Amino acid sequence: MSMLTFIFNNRSTCRASTRATCCTLVTALALTLLPPLRAHAEDSAQPAPPPSDEAAAPSPGAQTPTAAAPEPAAAAAAAAPGQHPAVPSSGPEIALPDEPAPLSTASAPPALSAGQPSPESPEHAARAPGHTNIGGYAELHLNIDHVSGPGGRNAQIDFHRFVLFVSHNFTDRLRFYSELELEHAVASASDPGEIELEQAFVEYRVLDEQLGLRAGLLLVPMGIINQWHEPPMFHGVERPMVDTVIIPSTWREAGAGLFGELIPGLRYQLYLMTGLNAAGFSADQGLREGMGEAANARANGLAVSGRIEYEPALGVVAGLSGYYGLSGPNAQLHDATGARLALGVPVEGVVVDARARRFGFEARAELAYFHIAETARLRMATDGSGKSLGLDIGSALAGGYVELAYDVLTAAHLEQALLPFVRLERYDTMAGVAGRARTPADEKAAATELVAGLTYRPVSQVAVKGDFRWSNPDGAGPSGHSDAVGRVDLGLGVMF
Repeated sequence: MSMLTFIFNNRSTCRASTRATCCTLVTALALTLLPPLRAHAEDSAQPAPPPSDEAAAPSPGAQTPTAAAPEPAAAAAAAAPGQHPAVPSSGPEIALPDEPAPLSTASAPPALSAGQPSPESPEHAARAPGHTNIGGYAELHLNIDHVSGPGGRNAQIDFHRFVLFVSHNFTDRLRFYSELELEHAVASASDPGEIELEQAFVEYRVLDEQLGLRAGLLLVPMGIINQWHEPPMFHGVERPMVDTVIIPSTWREAGAGLFGELIPGLRYQLYLMTGLNAAGFSADQGLREGMGEAANARANGLAVSGRIEYEPALGVVAGLSGYYGLSGPNAQLHDATGARLALGVPVEGVVVDARARRFGFEARAELAYFHIAETARLRMATDGSGKSLGLDIGSALAGGYVELAYDVLTAAHLEQALLPFVRLERYDTMAGVAGRARTPADEKAAATELVAGLTYRPVSQVAVKGDFRWSNPDGAGPSGHSDAVGRVDLGLGVMF
């Protein structure tokens, strides 16, 4: 090309004899270059070849639906449980949609257990070397407080979350995965929004599905919602309270560990992570504000977290999660004299959960319990100047819920789904108190909630939701009567 530019830019100065030479040279170059260019254009115009049988085959360890017709809400996932509809293997380098979930196919939730496909992409797309994948989710909420009960009615709308997933496959075994989240639409010094890195890790598959390694910013594998919280994957506009104040959501820490699927249906995760910060514990929020989130987080106290889950039949999953860590070494604690207060403040937690989707029915249940040691001494901690930190946290936190939904369109065998649901929930951030007597305020930390509503999915990755939430704290209010209040929630959620 540089030779052609030189010839054409200087043709006005060429003598007649030189001009003839230039024309001959241009003609020769054109005859040389045009055939390859034409062949390349014809190749590019040809349709992509059909995927091979190997590419179309389900991934190792994946379970295959029976010959019966797939349930409507899971029709898009019928080819491969736990996955999105197939993405052509011959697509561009950046493909949509892809994996808005932290787990590989070996440890992703099954499609039918949540009522729609999990966010994992097909194996041939997810593991293609050099492939960059993009996905995400978003949810818009309208909350109308005090529809019933004491207090004035108040309506508030919030674009609660927008999350962008980006992953890159270096090889078919080595990949990077990340999630960047914007909360509450606008993040600035005068606005309520936050920009957070929710996940960012590298994983390497050592033995295909059986053993993999991860390191980076990881979700703590406790319960259901903390790992699978895309809005079309759960009922109700807001996440369950047990998965908010008992199990912090979204709970992530820096760490490294193992994951895999030992045999088909038996999945595990085990991580060594940074521990919580005891200075963030509170009676109303429990452990939530103690998360380090890898934001200049103290790493003097470490934790071990793990999960094992079993899928005995397609769409039926039972899980057991455990946690143990030291939160005291990650806090700046002092006694009344200003001397450094050396506390371990161990935190132990266990969560048992189950979920199922069969014949149009969807059901979930979860029980969570955490024990915090040395809370009596933690309550006396100061900031070094003698001012109390006010760390009045319970020695035990507990909660659980049961939920049932039914797709009234299931007999029509449509892709759409319309699911009335009901959830009964009980939680208590002061289930145990050590070092002092219980107070009326401790009683108010416990509440029973009943949530009833409707979820409509025009497609499996979009959900329009509405619900009525009735919350009844324990104990009596100032008037001597119950402080039970009712709230209406409306929401729109999407994942891609």
